Amino acid sequence: MNDKTSVPFTLIWLNNSSDSLENLELQRNFSAFIKHLKIYINKNECEQYIQSSPKQQRFVLITSGKIGQDFIPRIHQLPQIVSIYIYCMNKKIHEEWSKEYKKVKNVTSRTEELIKLIRLEHEKYSDNKVKELLSISCFKNNNEQEDIINGFNGDFIYKKCLIDFLLKFKAKDNITDDFLYLCQEEYEDNQIELDKICLFEKDYSSDQALLWFTRNRFLRKILNKGFYNENINLLFFSRFFIHDLQQQIKQTQSSTSLDFYHSQFISIDICKKLKDSIGHYILIDSFFSASIDSEQSLSYFDYIANSENLQPILFEIKTNPLGSFCYSSNQQEILFGLGSIFHLLEIHSNENQIWIIRMELVVIRIS
Repeated sequence: MNDKTSVPFTLIWLNNSSDSLENLELQRNFSAFIKHLKIYINKNECEQYIQSSPKQQRFVLITSGKIGQDFIPRIHQLPQIVSIYIYCMNKKIHEEWSKEYKKVKNVTSRTEELIKLIRLEHEKYSDNKVKELLSISCFKNNNEQEDIINGFNGDFIYKKCLIDFLLKFKAKDNITDDFLYLCQEEYEDNQIELDKICLFEKDYSSDQALLWFTRNRFLRKILNKGFYNENINLLFFSRFFIHDLQQQIKQTQSSTSLDFYHSQFISIDICKKLKDSIGHYILIDSFFSASIDSEQSLSYFDYIANSENLQPILFEIKTNPLGSFCYSSNQQEILFGLGSIFHLLEIHSNENQIWIIRMELVVIRIS
């Protein structure tokens, strides 16, 4: 999935004065990281645009307090709207009436704060697009002992051997020209990510792999794409980073035994396989993150539109102190090591038609 083929992040700004010096400066700042910016002065035209857009489209709205008080009730229930920000002079007054609208994320009177909030919103959307690529394989172990290889099928053995190869045979050079070319090709129209790739080439060191992975979308997307498509060339050129990241996860491994959450859309076929595999195992052949906050994880479904061929699921994951995982830099998420295996415990659908999948991280020794 190339970055330029994704459904775009679109920012709508409804304001009664778009040509003031302050507003023109704001537009310039937004345009530095947002390709799709729509500016409206007329409320009816803005509402018509939102209403006529496909339900799969996702919008973030900025409006003034005075306009928003009338406009937000008219559009708040629309699925295209995921977040609303009120930019006004009197923060206290507009915070009060906007409390009843869940999609209003913030009320601010500060230009710098608004830019920061919209940038974070854009990054959240981009990160959630990356999550769409996740390789899940279901396996049944017919033996009682978890350390006996014969209970697993050939596909499982292939994936484990591939992972072992990538981890064992680290590239001699930390960063290869081939790897950089693949990253630059993926983001050829995205100057912000290209700048990050240049910085990666200049500053990367193996002891900073975890920090680079959690803070840079281009790395997560390249690796997820490689594992999802089983692109051996891409994975081969990425193996220096795969090795470094796995080593750092092991070195900073947590002994926590808590529940974590990961939201995802998966195909109907994979969902059926998971339902048929209760009591058995799944292998996730990529680096896999989960949040300590279930509500934060569920917010993923606000940003990414569903389709007829996908099912929304929420993984509820019980960790194992012996398993390979560590906390990310913000301490709100954990990152599971490459090729983590989970025992499927239960699957059920909640009142919002989201499939809840309870599973536990396990350690399976293959000799």
